[in-house]
Amino acid sequence: MPVVLILALVMHWLLHQVTERMSRWHISLPGVITSLIWASAGWLIGGIGGAVTFALGTAASLAFAVMDERMRRARDLAHHRSGIRFS
Repeated sequence: MPVVLILALVMHWLLHQVTERMSRWHISLPGVITSLIWASAGWLIGGIGGAVTFALGTAASLAFAVMDERMRRARDLAHHRSGIRFS
């Protein structure tokens, strides 16, 4: 079980490194949850399959976090522009 927590912390750190310049902490909690899920799945599978599951989970978690952040920024920018246009 401690290994799962360590793997989850590593994935959370990776997620934070990718999103650090964005300064959006609302991705941290979903990142921790997905990290813990993928780390648990990798631990339960074990061996090469577990390592592959962990690697794919890390990549998917990071990709979804970045896509989510980009969509939020685009929505915020569109909202800001529409506010300027109507004021």
